[in-house]
Amino acid sequence: MKGVAILTEARSGSEWLGSLTNSTGLFGNSAEWLDTTNLGCKPKSFDDLLSAV
Repeated sequence: MKGVAILTEARSGSEWLGSLTNSTGLFGNSAEWLDTTNLGCKPKSFDDLLSAV
């Protein structure tokens, strides 16, 4: 199984892009995976964020 990560900046149309990919059913479930509520922790540094992912 291959995966794709699309990283975007805020206010760049990422929500719209995610809704398009979700509507096709071909790309799984698009979501904000790096959001702290999805990670289950609040990283204090970038290294902590990388460890959580």
